[in-house]
Amino acid sequence: MEGGREEVMQSAVKQSLERGLADTVIFEASTRPGDGYIHITDERAIPPAGRIGETEDLIGSVFVENGEVVPSTYEPQPSYRLITQHGPPILPKGIDEHLLHVLRSISAKENGDAPGGDETS
Repeated sequence: MEGGREEVMQSAVKQSLERGLADTVIFEASTRPGDGYIHITDERAIPPAGRIGETEDLIGSVFVENGEVVPSTYEPQPSYRLITQHGPPILPKGIDEHLLHVLRSISAKENGDAPGGDETS
């Protein structure tokens, strides 16, 4: 996978939505009262109930329709920061596990430990 850390992470976030792996986001979508966008927030600095997190902690947004995530609508938040005064990322459940899988695949490919192919599978 080409790109820097941010691109790798954002790609993994979108893939986790497309593959139904983003458990926390899927749960939040299922409890949303109506259609609209929800923010995917880094959990290192969880905002008070009913509030939106700091822009540096907003990973991206995705549209919810009839209680389900519409992965094709995912938009990364350009002001998101990997490291803030609150520390490194703490990603929502499911997204975190998928990103680890992607990073391990990239590492294995770079170290020659894996056959060629799509490291994001």
